[in-house]
Amino acid sequence: MRKARGELREFIPDCTRLDDAELVLAELATNAVLHSASNGDGEFEVSFELSAGCLRIEVVDQGEPATPLAPPDEAFDPGDEAAFPYGESGRGLLIVAALADKWGAQSAPGHGCWWAELSTEDCGV
Repeated sequence: MRKARGELREFIPDCTRLDDAELVLAELATNAVLHSASNGDGEFEVSFELSAGCLRIEVVDQGEPATPLAPPDEAFDPGDEAAFPYGESGRGLLIVAALADKWGAQSAPGHGCWWAELSTEDCGV
């Protein structure tokens, strides 16, 4: 995780959205570790793409989610305790939804891809 955040800092060093991007990356990577076959000693891949005022972050895991996750278009209510029964956990995608302009997921046999896009127009990119 530390390596991926360092790569992101090098990729967009002067962007005012760097803190947001790091948090989005951390939440997507944490979900890969906690909710897919990438857990424990598993692996996941991270990629970044910058184009026309947009940073895209992708985290590709080893698939087979351990628990079902909400679809990206489903509204989150942070005050709904039934939606977050585990107290301190369960809010990663809420954070991603709050910080990203767009986000979502794609899956295929053997892997899942979670992605988020953040505006970088104020970063001179």
